[in-house]
Amino acid sequence: MTLEPSEPPIDAKHLDEQAKTRSVAPVRKKADRNPADLARFLLRLDPKEPNGGKKYKELLSRKAAFFNHNRCLDPDGCATEVVYRAGEKLVTEEIENLESYCGGIARMLLFEVKKEQNRTAYIADLSEEKQDIADPRIDDVARKIDRERLVDCVRQCIAGLNNTDMQSLVVQYYDSYKGEQIKVRSNLAKRFNFSPGALRKRMSDIRDELETCAANCRKFLWHV
Repeated sequence: MTLEPSEPPIDAKHLDEQAKTRSVAPVRKKADRNPADLARFLLRLDPKEPNGGKKYKELLSRKAAFFNHNRCLDPDGCATEVVYRAGEKLVTEEIENLESYCGGIARMLLFEVKKEQNRTAYIADLSEEKQDIADPRIDDVARKIDRERLVDCVRQCIAGLNNTDMQSLVVQYYDSYKGEQIKVRSNLAKRFNFSPGALRKRMSDIRDELETCAANCRKFLWHV
């Protein structure tokens, strides 16, 4: 089985600039959405089911699962927002692979939603005014938060890989006890039709991409 190359790392600065162009909340209310965008999307997704059929339900389910996995407060609303944004883009853009395009919109929306959630949490913390800024434990708390955010960022970056086989490969390659690594990685090489050297090189490339993605993500979260 041949793995497709992963998508380039997410540029958090670019996504932040795109988010600023929207004057409304990341996930719009029903009244703020254009029904024509949904109709346009459904017709393009499956002309045989212009009112929404199996393909539409499956796509919504996958996107909702993506947002739920990344701890968004309203995964269903986020999934619906992806559909409306894609439908809106169909007016001005030639989209060859609609489902893949929706994946890109979902990742952009995830950054917008995370930014909003972190800003809301920060404001709530300030309003309580219970934390003494001279408390020596602040550094420990900051380090803990940074570690937690790094874990969240790595999780998002792995979930953002454009191939479920690739996600499975990354998880299995690194999620093994030291004494079992040789056996596990040998089996992975056979399963994905890699030589041991080619597998190491592929994983090195993926690791570099994930490290860059996670660094951009963590930097983004600290500056919201």
